Amino acid sequence: MTSLTAMIGFLVDIEFLWGFQAKVIGYSKSAPAFTYPPPTTFLGAVAEVLAKKHSLGEKKGKSVIRSLSSNLLALGLRPLNFVPLRFADINKVIAVRRSGKGTYPNPRDPYGSFDAPAHGRTILSLITESEEGPTLRYYLVLSGERISLEDGRTIQLESDDLWEIHRLGSKESLVSVINLESFTPRVREGQVTTSYSFPTAIMGVQLELVDYTPIWIVERIINPFAMAEYDPLTQYILAQNLIDYNYPVIMSAGKTPSYIVRVGGAACYYEWGEERVIGVRPAR
Repeated sequence: MTSLTAMIGFLVDIEFLWGFQAKVIGYSKSAPAFTYPPPTTFLGAVAEVLAKKHSLGEKKGKSVIRSLSSNLLALGLRPLNFVPLRFADINKVIAVRRSGKGTYPNPRDPYGSFDAPAHGRTILSLITESEEGPTLRYYLVLSGERISLEDGRTIQLESDDLWEIHRLGSKESLVSVINLESFTPRVREGQVTTSYSFPTAIMGVQLELVDYTPIWIVERIINPFAMAEYDPLTQYILAQNLIDYNYPVIMSAGKTPSYIVRVGGAACYYEWGEERVIGVRPAR
């Protein structure tokens, strides 16, 4: 059961150094890039911070992600000052292996020692003349600060923990948290105008009107609300536990994408000031 008084929301502004690398896995060596870091990537960044803080070890990272997912009520993002540009570049990959089949790199087998697949990346191009870097705002709502781990332990997510996020995506995808607010959002239903990404597969989400001047795109990602079994490779290959997410893309300064959505039933929206994000209704 979820207590509304225990519910907590976070607004997190994350500044990127250049962009990020988070590619769609399970298709080929030259997989395309995502337009924005998927929600599971953000949960993974939070899980990394908690795992380090509580000395859980790298192998338990996925279990922390599953625990965060069980508390997740809403997770949306919106760009503040950039346009995402997806591309792929060629990178040399060196095979390092020592087994009964041989040791690599091996000068006698250069083709087996090296490869050059195209790696999908997303560069975030500023649309304003500013000293600030490309910034992405996340709106996160959890059913509570306390996270129950699979080994029976309980840890607490504090707002200061989110300041420790340092990358979203691969190790080259460096970021800095530049602003953070924590609060208790209000739960609403009915018609809402939102500028945040949102899932369309939740029962009770009805799309009504979109402003296509700033565009919206749809990407299929792992369902961040149901991650009891978190195996990205298998889930993408077999198309299991995937849902569509609508993402806003700003094309020019001063034009914020917006979508009018009606929510009810299993869905609701969370309001804090002028910020509204769509998610799942908390249990009572």
